[in-house]
Amino acid sequence: MLFSNDVTAKKIRCAVNAAVAGAWVTLACAPVVISPETSDPGTTWVADEGGGRVLKINRSCSGVVATSPDLGRPVAVLFDSYKGYCWAADAEGGRVFRLTARGVVEKTLYGFGEPVALAYFPKENAVWVADRADGKVYKLTERGTISATIGGLKEPVAVAVDMRQGDVYVADARAGRIVRYDRSAKPLLSYYGFKNPRAIAFDSGFGYLWVADTGNGRIVKMKPSSEKVVESRELKAPTAVAVNPGTGVCFAADAEAGKIISLAGNGVLRWTNDEYRRPAALAANAADASVSVADAYDFEVAKLKGNTGKPGDYKSVAGFANPVALHGDPGTR
Repeated sequence: MLFSNDVTAKKIRCAVNAAVAGAWVTLACAPVVISPETSDPGTTWVADEGGGRVLKINRSCSGVVATSPDLGRPVAVLFDSYKGYCWAADAEGGRVFRLTARGVVEKTLYGFGEPVALAYFPKENAVWVADRADGKVYKLTERGTISATIGGLKEPVAVAVDMRQGDVYVADARAGRIVRYDRSAKPLLSYYGFKNPRAIAFDSGFGYLWVADTGNGRIVKMKPSSEKVVESRELKAPTAVAVNPGTGVCFAADAEAGKIISLAGNGVLRWTNDEYRRPAALAANAADASVSVADAYDFEVAKLKGNTGKPGDYKSVAGFANPVALHGDPGTR
């Protein structure tokens, strides 16, 4: 059972490591009114596992504009631009947090085993939480109550939602499968033939699922019916995948090989980037067609032009302890 603890929003002082500026700065994290106006298109939220915090990086990727207090070991982060909430999962403490757009914790949900992935369905304002230790995926309401539960999974490590239909997809790594459920958690279809799939992304703009099939060394694009449309073997062991719903362009990374690629909707390789030594996470930013990269080796987050894979005018933010998850703010819809 989950128990929620609403934290009264108080004015606090947050120490933010603004390494780009070469100095420590202090930001006042004042209470905010949660509304769609809190959305800031092009910004990126970062789960800094080693630092025990989540941070918000500005759209030019030149500095930090918000940071949270200690969240234990955050390994997943999600920003809801419809309501202005940021959600974070603490894998070690078995908790899920809801924060304001300025990083203030306003709700803590307890009772999880090891929450490792998050996905959002705006039509119901629901958050799906993949709990690897319990072998379950929970659907949470805005108030933090459980409205549906998916069980019988061996190792759920990633979750994605079809924004149009509300169907949810779960990567069950140890079982070597992807499972599709409807919004009430009723199983619809299982996709087999995978080996240790570590990441998935649903392209709601075009209606396709992209899978990082890590053990088989491939990126797969498929229809909800399970028909395979594209298969790419440009990466030996892809561990991250992201897709721009506005263009259908896919970005994928192999953390061990230090390689990032971009694929067109038809699977054609657009560009390759091997300048980051451990790209642990990616986020496709629909607002500016860019892709953000969390480099867990050099402890930085960078932003690349989506069409070239180069930084261009974008900077990079350093000073993280272990950035492992990203989520971009697409803007209010």
